[in-house]
Amino acid sequence: MEGWTPLSLEGRLSSSPFHLRVRGKDFIIAVQESGKIYVINRRGEPYHGFPLALNEKVYSPLFVNPGSDPESTELSVLTEKGEITAFNLKGEIISREELYRPSTETTFRLYSDGLGKAYIIVRQDFNKLSILNKNGSLVFEKNYISQGALHAGLLSVQYYDFGAGNEIYAITDKVQEFTYLYNGAGELFNNRPIESSFEIGLLYYGQENVFRIYRNYEKEFSIISLPN
Repeated sequence: MEGWTPLSLEGRLSSSPFHLRVRGKDFIIAVQESGKIYVINRRGEPYHGFPLALNEKVYSPLFVNPGSDPESTELSVLTEKGEITAFNLKGEIISREELYRPSTETTFRLYSDGLGKAYIIVRQDFNKLSILNKNGSLVFEKNYISQGALHAGLLSVQYYDFGAGNEIYAITDKVQEFTYLYNGAGELFNNRPIESSFEIGLLYYGQENVFRIYRNYEKEFSIISLPN
């Protein structure tokens, strides 16, 4: 397409770019680790108000709250130091909020649920991992491997919201090759983690009231059923 031959943003991306179509217009969104946010049309041209510069490192994908037009479509971005900024597709800042940061070593990540309808915030302070809801309130916290594991990619977090208060948090320790499954109260399923070399897949079957876990461990793929 005209304008993409290719288009260089001259910076490392924090997550995969993605596309939104609102009121018949195409919006391509790309976020750099430097905290610069691009919203570009199909010709590779930035929309008015972009790029938006946060001037802080960003390592999380954006969360999108769809609206009926560019002004009411809200996007939320979380910096590594814990500032949440909400803006719309017109480049207007809607809100800014700074989360509590226990120390200068504390880092933050944002994770959407499997359907992209909600998100959680993960805070790592030394070896303590805290799960926060979208309002920044503590859900639960656990101790894991060494400081910086989240930033180094040694720890991954997945969030599943199946509705009616049925939430699952999956935390995969890639060093020990374990996935810990917690309910909304921070309680561990089966009182032990699941052996898994990678992030899992998870489905909930309401009629049977059972979770099916799809996992890879070493050279083995398997499906595990766990009652709710």
